[in-house]
Amino acid sequence: MIEVLPSLNSLSSNPLRRLDTLGVTDFLDTLDISIDPFECAHRIWDQLDREHQEIVSFLMLGGEIDLDSEVAKRSLLKGTVETIASLGLLSKHNGNASLSGLSLIRYHGIWLFADAPSPSPLLYFGSDSIGLARRLSPSPGKNALDLCSGPGIQALILAKSGMHVTAIDINPIASEICQLNALVNGISEDLTVLTGSLYNALNNIESSCSYELITVNPPLLPIPEDVPYPFVGDGGPDGLNITSKVIRGAGDKLTDSGYLSAIGMIGLGTNNQSAFERIQNDLLQAGLNGVLTIISSFNLGPQSGWIDGIACTSVAHAPGKYSSKEEAVKQISRAYKKIHYDRVCAYHLKAWRERQPFQNPILTIQDCSADGNPLGPWIL
Repeated sequence: MIEVLPSLNSLSSNPLRRLDTLGVTDFLDTLDISIDPFECAHRIWDQLDREHQEIVSFLMLGGEIDLDSEVAKRSLLKGTVETIASLGLLSKHNGNASLSGLSLIRYHGIWLFADAPSPSPLLYFGSDSIGLARRLSPSPGKNALDLCSGPGIQALILAKSGMHVTAIDINPIASEICQLNALVNGISEDLTVLTGSLYNALNNIESSCSYELITVNPPLLPIPEDVPYPFVGDGGPDGLNITSKVIRGAGDKLTDSGYLSAIGMIGLGTNNQSAFERIQNDLLQAGLNGVLTIISSFNLGPQSGWIDGIACTSVAHAPGKYSSKEEAVKQISRAYKKIHYDRVCAYHLKAWRERQPFQNPILTIQDCSADGNPLGPWIL
């Protein structure tokens, strides 16, 4: 949970520069954040000295530092803590200091404040965020729209690449952290942050424009009804509750040469291909053509790793809902069977305005998936 929010007007220019001189920037740039942060820490922990272990715990994992300890008085940790304090983000309790419920990471030269790892994040950043970021093709000088922006990694990358970006999230805390991220990266002039529901947030600005690129990393997990799950991940039973709205509204917002880039997941079954039909109907309504690339597939049969993962998060998110994790697995497995899903697929959708009457398929599907992709859902 976010404990402290800074006063953005009080921040100096380049407030994280001291982390460059301490070597923290270079250290964080060496870490693989495409994987779970705890897994990342586990892989490197034994090769790090005590100071760098504390840096990983403090900045990436939401850990606390004992300010009276000998290691906290060394220049690396002392300077890092002082830098965070200068941003107004340091939380102190009983002689310990933490990053106010946030984490601080680096990706492609971007500083990013987001939620510390949590079962119920408000400011989500994960492997799907990176999966979408890898697929960005910025057009410097043109306009971009980042929906469900969260802490803003897509918007930040696009703005740093020279695009004029509008970032929208329904969560006002996410909007404020996105503004903070723009400030610490020195790109506030090219990034406008709005709070609201998807395209409706644009009604609050005086003039509207067309966008060369619309990006969205929505709540995307196919979660059956009555399964409690954090709102930042719950995409409804087919995973398309938010994505469908984004597709249908994109046709009026894209330039003639622009495109929509969306990452998501869908539930499928031998006798249930309705998710594809829904996407195709949304594209038709918007006047768009699209290519959907299935990247990974996760089986929902016995001993399903997918169901086990959903159960772990659901139990942590809603204590008391289930008598045990095993009970959660059973109930969630039954819920997927009830809607006739036998697998969940991760995909990327690229869609564009069709200049001519529809002559090609509205939706082209290419399936590059294999069960249990060892590199994660978003990388082949």
